Amino acid sequence: MGLATDPAPGEVTGKFRQGSHVKLFLPNLPYLAISHAINASLVRPANNDDGWQYDLAVDHRSDGDRIWEFRLRQGVRFQDGTPFDADSVILNMAYFKKQPDGSQRHRTLHLIDEQLRVPRDPAGGRSRPASAPIPRSR
Repeated sequence: MGLATDPAPGEVTGKFRQGSHVKLFLPNLPYLAISHAINASLVRPANNDDGWQYDLAVDHRSDGDRIWEFRLRQGVRFQDGTPFDADSVILNMAYFKKQPDGSQRHRTLHLIDEQLRVPRDPAGGRSRPASAPIPRSR
């Protein structure tokens, strides 16, 4: 008795065959796509070498691994007409730190010790560990 001949070399063509691929439904994907279309953040995921791009921020600088200063887009307003500014960023960070929901957002925000408003109107934060998930300056 021996082993059967491996049929794989003749079967692998590099093209999908009808019924050969895995069908997978992730119920949260439509929600994520919609939420990214209507909600914004300072930076967002992107298909580039960094893995992110600016969204409500236009640039940032960091002082080592503990302090980040973001310069915000100008002229942005919320749906009710309220201007988007550093105070908005600080208010949102404080809210989500107090209202943990188990999301990645909360796991990220708990690393931030304080949010500071500096005179030029960027939003910044100080975090505890050197591995905080905020992008380094380019």
